[in-house]
Order: sequence, then C-alpha cells, then structure tokens
Amino acid sequence: ALSFLQGLLVVLRDSGHAGLVLVLDEVETLQRVRSDVRDKGLNALRQLIDEVDAGRFPGLFLVITGTPAFYDGPQGVHWPK
Repeated sequence: ALSFLQGLLVVLRDSGHAGLVLVLDEVETLQRVRSDVRDKGLNALRQLIDEVDAGRFPGLFLVITGTPAFYDGPQGVHWPK
C-alpha cells in the first residue's frame, strides 16, 4: 500500500498537482479494539508518521483527527513530552 501511495504521489506531481491530503478520521476507534489489534494499528500509524517526517512521501499532507482521549488517554497514542 505504501508503494502504491508513493506511485500515486509521483503521478499527481507529474500531472501538475501540489500533492495529496490524506485525512485519517476518527482514529480513536482504535481504542475500542483488542489490545493486540490496537497496538498493531498504533504502530502502523507511528510508522506512517515517521515515513512522512523522513520525507519518503513528498507532497503528502497527513491530517489525523481524534478525541482528546486518543491523544492523552491511557489507551491512545503516547507522544513524547
């Protein structure tokens, strides 16, 4: 899927578009699944953020929405402070 995303970004850039906005909405639903599935989903999200931060996906704009509990709660993401 990530290789496809890279290819799509190349096609968009070559077509004259500035990039792609990817919205991941209601990611807090990860909090309501089994812990092993939740951990796997949060890890995949972290890896995607790391890849975007490293510049692997130029032209990709990532928007992640979630409740405050997702960002600050015990079952949500754990951002370094």
